[in-house]
Amino acid sequence: MNSFPMWMGLLAGVPTIMAYVRLAKILNKPSTTIRPNLASWLPWLAVDASVFAASIAQHVVTTMVVFGVFTLGTITVLIIVIRKKAMMKFGLVDGASLVVSGLALVAWWLTGDAKLALYINVVVVVVATIPSIINAWDKPETQDLRVWSYFLAGGFINLFAVVEWDMKNGLVPVSVVVVQAALVLATARDHFASRSTYM
Repeated sequence: MNSFPMWMGLLAGVPTIMAYVRLAKILNKPSTTIRPNLASWLPWLAVDASVFAASIAQHVVTTMVVFGVFTLGTITVLIIVIRKKAMMKFGLVDGASLVVSGLALVAWWLTGDAKLALYINVVVVVVATIPSIINAWDKPETQDLRVWSYFLAGGFINLFAVVEWDMKNGLVPVSVVVVQAALVLATARDHFASRSTYM
């Protein structure tokens, strides 16, 4: 196997770990305004764990370091959020996204179709990210730009870990980068707007 994709996969884990470390530190501050959205993070955990396990089973290993970090990191974030009950808030969009994500995952488990699972994972990732994008757009103070920038950096590097550009290997890493970029743009909107005010 070409060692370059493997090294890129390992390198992609570095900014991803940095994102979770920073987020965990922020969430543990008593005065934090950052609010991870459970309607996004719960489905993300299901997808991350399932993609990691399924890909390892299919010997797609080069891009899976990031998904292993995603799984452990998301568990850590959810534990912190659940401990801090004030962070556990749901709106109509949050609930709808969680229901759609849950139905998609149930459909996958019932069919056991690997190809269907791939498409469902992408649908769940996109749908589950909608509440966080809306939240970041409306209330950018509830998100941390550096955290999402770290995630995006890890996701982008992970694209170089893709060995073969087919649906099995490339679709999920690309979809992850797309939603990470959307979160960065939504969170950064207020930052750039503030800068333009003083220019």
